[in-house]
Parts: sequence; C-alpha cells; structure tokens
Amino acid sequence: MKLGFLKRGNIFFSRFRRSEEGATAMEYGLLVALLAIALMLGLNQFYESLDSMFVTMDKSVSSVNSETEG
Repeated sequence: MKLGFLKRGNIFFSRFRRSEEGATAMEYGLLVALLAIALMLGLNQFYESLDSMFVTMDKSVSSVNSETEG
C-alpha cells in the first residue's frame, strides 16, 4: 500500500515537472515581484537623497535669513 502511494506521488511530481502550462504566468509574477522590490529600494534611496537635499537647502536658507535679519 505504501509503495503504491509513493509510486503514484512520484508519477504525479514527474508529470508536474514536465508540464509547462501556467509557467509563463508564474514567471511573469516573479518578474513583477522582483521589479517591485527593486523599484521600492530605488525609490527609498531617491527619497533619502531628496530629503537630505531639502534639509541642506533649509539650513542654508535659514542661515542666510538669520544673517540678513541680525
């Protein structure tokens, strides 16, 4: 009984490995997921750079403003 179950399982998995139906949908899904991760990491870096630039500009404008008022 156990051998028959294992044999049927082996046949199922061998057919599953050979089958290419739906493989393109899975590949596109993985591609979209990797692209989304790369995009999030890239946008995070961009946000940090942009934030740093605005902080630097704010400090510059504040220092110029305080020099002209004082």
